[in-house]
Amino acid sequence: MSDEDGLAWLTDAGYRAELAKFEALAATERRLKRYLDELNDLGAAADPGTALSMSLSGFDRGWQRWKAMKRSETNLRLAEIRARKAQAATILTHAFARNDVAQGLRDRARAGRARKAAVKQMETLQDQAIMAALSTRR
Repeated sequence: MSDEDGLAWLTDAGYRAELAKFEALAATERRLKRYLDELNDLGAAADPGTALSMSLSGFDRGWQRWKAMKRSETNLRLAEIRARKAQAATILTHAFARNDVAQGLRDRARAGRARKAAVKQMETLQDQAIMAALSTRR
């Protein structure tokens, strides 16, 4: 393995690791958003008779406080995840750029080695042709 191949392999592994971190944060963000939607839907489609009895019993106030507390906690967690996701996006962009450059270096090095091998092969063929031509003259 050439130096360029090793560098390309390492940068690709680094990029994939950063991509996995970003995807995990995105999945967490989606879960939290779904949970917020579920909280908003809770009680929205309640039976009017049940809602009236809950309101009269004081249960509704406790329920609303609980929903507000959970919504607040979830929004804080969501804000934290979004901030971490923004940082991860920047890191991922840099990892992608490093990987792209390393892949380009590897590809150029391979092309250079292939050109050198082709030139060497052509020189060998020329030498063989000259030797064959000289041997037929004698």
